[in-house]
Amino acid sequence: MKTLIDFQDVAALDRIGVSAGVTISQVDSNKLAVRVAPFSEHGNHWPLIAFGPQFFGEQVNLAVASPLETVLHHRSDGISRVDLQVGTSPDMTRGVDSHGLLVPGHTSLPVRMPVHRIRKNDPSDIACILFIFRPREIEMVY
Repeated sequence: MKTLIDFQDVAALDRIGVSAGVTISQVDSNKLAVRVAPFSEHGNHWPLIAFGPQFFGEQVNLAVASPLETVLHHRSDGISRVDLQVGTSPDMTRGVDSHGLLVPGHTSLPVRMPVHRIRKNDPSDIACILFIFRPREIEMVY
């Protein structure tokens, strides 16, 4: 199995796309903390982090790196909706494959998106991987 995203290089944080209401920081050598402010503070319906061309520098071949896996550690209260999305379009305007998750608070949830779930895109030519954190009225921390 191939590791796609490695945070050993602190400069990698600067190449991660972050939308309004979202901040990221490095927890240790290969973990990020993602904070999503309450919706009333940012008004963004799609708070997200994006690993795209600016991060990878080239298209990603998930066909040889299959499956796409990570662990979400939800540190907030309640259940939060998080979508994992992949697409061949660098701006994610067409043909997005999505894997919706309901993540209970104060838990760790292994996330696995096998290649066979990618149906609208060519898994050997992925331009962007997004995590979309559906907004809530409390601060969420992952």
